[in-house]
Amino acid sequence: GATGAGPNASGAAYVYRNTFDTFEYFSTLVPENGSGSDYFGLSVAISTVPRASESLIAVGSPYTDRTTTNVGSVYFYRISELVAFTEEKSGSVYNQKYGYTVASEESRIAVSSIGRKVDIYEDKLDELLYSGSMTSAANYFGTKMAISGNTVVTAGGYSWDESLYQQTICVDF
Repeated sequence: GATGAGPNASGAAYVYRNTFDTFEYFSTLVPENGSGSDYFGLSVAISTVPRASESLIAVGSPYTDRTTTNVGSVYFYRISELVAFTEEKSGSVYNQKYGYTVASEESRIAVSSIGRKVDIYEDKLDELLYSGSMTSAANYFGTKMAISGNTVVTAGGYSWDESLYQQTICVDF
């Protein structure tokens, strides 16, 4: 992503596709209602359901203001031959910074709110389902994150808080 690019300097994410061993520009993703301090594109992830011809791109915009300051949002875009905006999920509390980090593997996407929680979504092609979440009182929980199988690993983001937190989640397939 490129924070500060796009309309209103809200940010942009650029999609490239590999065609005949060359990555070629495909599309630019921008928020539908962004503003200059949203940091749209601070984190990006792409999930692909096995044996599916399309993917789902998640773009974090952690400083989006909706109900209050810096609640944050994640924008989901369906991509096949075209790119289509699918939906937006937003935080709900002051300074939540929802979407600070996004990570994915196959059809699962993890979305963090720094110091609060990590939500897991499952891409079912026809809908995006909330699968569960994990929480921690640790400072900067969710700053760094990876997902593999049914395990999400997240850690703090500063030298005094580099503790490792792991919680295994079960997702019905």
